[in-house]
Amino acid sequence: MEERFLRNLGAITKQEQKKLRNSRIFIAGCGGLGGYVLEHLVRIGVGHIVCADSGSFEASNLNRQILSNMGSIGRDKNSIALERALEIWPEADVCAVKVYLDEKILPVIMSGCVLAIDALDNADSRMKLFKACGEAGIPLIHGAVCGWQAQAAFVPPNGNLYELLYRENVRAADSVLSFAPGMAASMQAALAVQYLCDGQCGTDLHIFDLRTMSYDRAVSVTNATL
Repeated sequence: MEERFLRNLGAITKQEQKKLRNSRIFIAGCGGLGGYVLEHLVRIGVGHIVCADSGSFEASNLNRQILSNMGSIGRDKNSIALERALEIWPEADVCAVKVYLDEKILPVIMSGCVLAIDALDNADSRMKLFKACGEAGIPLIHGAVCGWQAQAAFVPPNGNLYELLYRENVRAADSVLSFAPGMAASMQAALAVQYLCDGQCGTDLHIFDLRTMSYDRAVSVTNATL
């Protein structure tokens, strides 16, 4: 057991730590949600991570995206994500690519992955990822934010959450505060670790309003808003 993971023990077992080390997952997006998700999963010891983003950092990202700083403005998000991951854990197997995620590239980039994490920001890309996961037979961890609100859910390959949420092309939120993606990504990472460790996850949609400090668990997801 590497010293870096000793403080994980007790919350997870040595066998579960080994499962994390041997798991291969895909993170779609390296921005607000994706940066935080990557941070959590590298630190806890997920050994094989593929992440992808076609964009570069802008000054408008500084209010909420953990991978952005003055030195990263204008640089590719995937390159910064790779640098950050290897700063934390140099031995980790991390592949970070700059690519637009469409129906053709998704099956290729997700090959060998047992789980995908949605850190995207628009309905069209999210639906493409959901459909690719269904075709590959792998689950997807949903996450979304708006203003003070954050939500996350585990979505099995045959789940209907995305069909309920994104029947229409919902536009990305104009306003997002830094703690909202931090909260959503933490829930996504926790759901991912739970699934990777024991293969099971509840499918409720978890919704937090950080302004009112209220929480709602939606067994029926028809009331989701993000």
